[in-house]
Amino acid sequence: GMREGADICIVQHPGLMNKSIPLAPEAISASFWKSIQDYKPFKDYDLPTAHFGDFFRTRVQEQKKFFLDLREKVLSRLHSGLHSPSLDEVVTCDIVPNIGALTKSLGDFLSPRQPLKPRRRSRRKAKPLNVQVTSAEIAVRVIRAGNLPVRSPPQATPNRIADLSRSQRLSRPFSAVRRDFLFLPEGTGDPTPTEPPQTAVVEPLEQESRAICPFVEVSFGSESKRTTTACGSNPFWNEELVLPFIPPDNDFSPASLQKVTDVLHISVFDEILINTLKDDRQRGTNFHHRVERRWIGSFTIPFYTLHSIQRIEGCLVLDLPSLMLGYDLHTHTLPAGATLNSPHIQVFITLEPPLSTLPPLVDHFDSIEDPHLLKHAHTWLKSQQEAYPTRNVSTTALDMYGNRIFLTRYITPQNPPQQLLPANTAENVFHSMELLTRYVSHIPFIPDTITFLGSCDIWTSSEQFLRMLAGDEEEHAILLCNYFLHLGQRAWLVLGHALPEGPTAYVLTEDAGGGHRLWNPCTGKHYGQYDPYSPLWSVGCVVSEQNIWANIQPYEDASRISFDLNNSAHWRQLFSPDMEPLQTIQLGTLQYTETNAQETLALRERIDRNVRDHMISLRSGLVTRWNRHCARILQSILPGLEEQFSSPPNVEQHAELREIMDSHKMFGYPLHFGSYDATRIAHTVEKTGIHLCEDESVEYSLAVYVHAYPNDIISIWVFIAALTNMRV
Repeated sequence: GMREGADICIVQHPGLMNKSIPLAPEAISASFWKSIQDYKPFKDYDLPTAHFGDFFRTRVQEQKKFFLDLREKVLSRLHSGLHSPSLDEVVTCDIVPNIGALTKSLGDFLSPRQPLKPRRRSRRKAKPLNVQVTSAEIAVRVIRAGNLPVRSPPQATPNRIADLSRSQRLSRPFSAVRRDFLFLPEGTGDPTPTEPPQTAVVEPLEQESRAICPFVEVSFGSESKRTTTACGSNPFWNEELVLPFIPPDNDFSPASLQKVTDVLHISVFDEILINTLKDDRQRGTNFHHRVERRWIGSFTIPFYTLHSIQRIEGCLVLDLPSLMLGYDLHTHTLPAGATLNSPHIQVFITLEPPLSTLPPLVDHFDSIEDPHLLKHAHTWLKSQQEAYPTRNVSTTALDMYGNRIFLTRYITPQNPPQQLLPANTAENVFHSMELLTRYVSHIPFIPDTITFLGSCDIWTSSEQFLRMLAGDEEEHAILLCNYFLHLGQRAWLVLGHALPEGPTAYVLTEDAGGGHRLWNPCTGKHYGQYDPYSPLWSVGCVVSEQNIWANIQPYEDASRISFDLNNSAHWRQLFSPDMEPLQTIQLGTLQYTETNAQETLALRERIDRNVRDHMISLRSGLVTRWNRHCARILQSILPGLEEQFSSPPNVEQHAELREIMDSHKMFGYPLHFGSYDATRIAHTVEKTGIHLCEDESVEYSLAVYVHAYPNDIISIWVFIAALTNMRV
């Protein structure tokens, strides 16, 4: 009756979103009340089935059922956590000024109107239920890029004219352009018809053609915008690109926004000009060119990341193809695999206006822990948050049954698949660590904001994680940390903040020489502690199977702090050193299954067919030819890219590929995917822009390789290339 209706209003049940509640008790029908009781934040068809390995049809239903059961248990257990909004969440007003605020205001009044070094002020985060939004936009300011690759030296043949960029051509004198087109050195007059071109004088052309002319393209959904074209490997733009954001059904409610699965793509291209003049006699007076683009690299930011942290600022390392055709990348590779001077781009991304998120669940849940330890942990955490409010520090987590348990119970040695263990532990342990990191990174990533309701963060066990084949940063990091412990390594779980994901979890290991290394379990990459391009910019706490240490150093950047956990001036531990470790909740032995080889082969054929059909549809109105000879060569390269993922081979190591590139203009990209998603694969191929080549003689080559790991975990490679015969 009325009391039940009032209770529904008080707890702000999400099933009442955009619904009217009758005031009279007799007006509340039984069907209305049942719809509230049976409410589910997602229906079965709303789930992103690509996260569940839908290529293995024999196991997909089992994985999906386990996932649904787990979610229902969590939501039913956490229903009591849905609470009425607080006064601060509903009422937004200015704080009553005190003497400190008045002094600051007076200082701001006397400060210069246009200071030489202005400081960006952080805006207030939008609170739930107090913002009525009808439109929003994503603002991306592209500032600069650094250490981009250069074009490979062109072949000095009479029939091959090096592609010069539009900006280079227009900024140079006509005589200089004419000399380059005719292969003449500086100071040379008009050629005679009997004077043959010489390869010794192509050096000026070769030097100019190696500089790339990059531009940045930003896309979200069906909208895309690009910057102007710059020049060189270290370009500067400082341009703002604004993309509209329209949620499904134009619903800006927090419950609707958390279902948005779109991704913000930021790609760097090289703009080149292709000479289309066929009559050599007219090259001195006529210019006929076609503008084309070559994909250099990119990175993606999911909307839920931008929605949760609302601002992303800094240098982000570009994801480049493992084998770059037609480009050279000058990097200094460290022995451990990380690189200095990695290609990167500096951006500043905001969501305007800041959109509200679902309120966090009230931390009043049952626990299996000792009440005295919980009280001590609460006091310890509260003091840490008061001293360092922006750091990611936690002591307990919610398990799938809605119980609060200490984080140390998740950390324990666990066995990885036997196939991934080193034959000789003393010699191949680091390679095995890299292989295990790659294995864990191929498990599909799905955030808890999509899996569960609101800002609920559930930590599942490794056994549950491997059964679902889906999880967020914590599940990936816990499994990888436990694998390292099984190898006899010193490893810890690290909670902090990284670019661009925001709050995250990494794995910390100690090298034989005493140095430390940070492992990203979701991307498969690792960084030295002092790597300038490490995405982890804040370290909040470190977790082991014995204790939890909070960072109390004045700095939080991994490169500026000390990881000496025994130093009480740098780290504050939760438990006493003489306390017995808590019993783990993890299984002692993990079970793995073999991946079906026939399903893997069928998946490869399916991907090949889907990509070919998508390329043909993208090139509607143009003839799409396929070069099968080149496809066989590309197919032979892909297994080596998977086996040598830490140090992929270059073009010079493949004689057959080098032979094709000597007679063809060739560009292409080996694209890697950690899990199967047909839409994502087709979209990534489209984003490279390889289908935009309008040359009448262009041919395409496609090769697909699927590498199977234990437990239905796969690695997918798609090599797509375009060839143009230079003799035509």
